Amino acid sequence: WDPIKKEANPMTVDYAYARYSLHALLENMRLGYATEEDAKKVPPLAGKIIVITNANDDSVNNEVITEFEQIWRNHGDENLVTFQFEKELGLPHDLIAPTRPDAHIELVYPQLLQLIQANE
Repeated sequence: WDPIKKEANPMTVDYAYARYSLHALLENMRLGYATEEDAKKVPPLAGKIIVITNANDDSVNNEVITEFEQIWRNHGDENLVTFQFEKELGLPHDLIAPTRPDAHIELVYPQLLQLIQANE
């Protein structure tokens, strides 16, 4: 999100981020806190969970994600798979958007498909 160019930012995709919604951000945070509290009490109900992070992404806090993964692992880790794209790849936050010139989907998509297929 570019607070000056807003939706005119050339890296913004047409289908997302029409504006920066603080209300939506707050609701996402509330969902995250509620999910964390539930995760401390009961194991995940999903058959498999694949957590994919990007070491080059400074828009999210990968340390918080790692802490959350540990909460799930405390229930047993047979359903949790983690993968991190290396920082050296220089991938952007929105690494799956095919319209971003810096997305490198030729690297990202095969890895995602491999993770999905290996964990079906």
